[in-house]
Amino acid sequence: MTQRRDVAEPSHFVLNTLRPLRTFFDTAGAGAALRDRVGPAWSAEVFESVSSTYFMQLELTKGTEKSLRRLVRQPKRQAGFSSILSRGGSQEENPSAADERIEAQIVLDVETLGRQAAALGVDVEKSEAYQRLKQSAAAGLAAEG
Repeated sequence: MTQRRDVAEPSHFVLNTLRPLRTFFDTAGAGAALRDRVGPAWSAEVFESVSSTYFMQLELTKGTEKSLRRLVRQPKRQAGFSSILSRGGSQEENPSAADERIEAQIVLDVETLGRQAAALGVDVEKSEAYQRLKQSAAAGLAAEG
């Protein structure tokens, strides 16, 4: 999603994250019968869990990014892995432009996840895990984890 193009759509995994739950409640039979009675509560529980897991993964990614940036800034003592890290990525692309696109993609993905949960009846503004996830996404990858 970051190869020299603007961020225009959410990542495919985000579009599929809540799909099984939505499909269950939209299918005739047990799902449809349970939709009104337990749909919002179940959806809120699933959404809280997904948001919490997504937040933890984003924080791990930030920590890894911070470590890699530190390694790349170290003086080159030997050829090998450190020289690969320092040359990683596209030679044509400005690293800060790539970072900005990645951060924009993460924000778009988090917003999309929230919209999908709201469509399932979840009050996303009351979700503590989602609020932490939104704040983390808005802080960007370069922020302290």
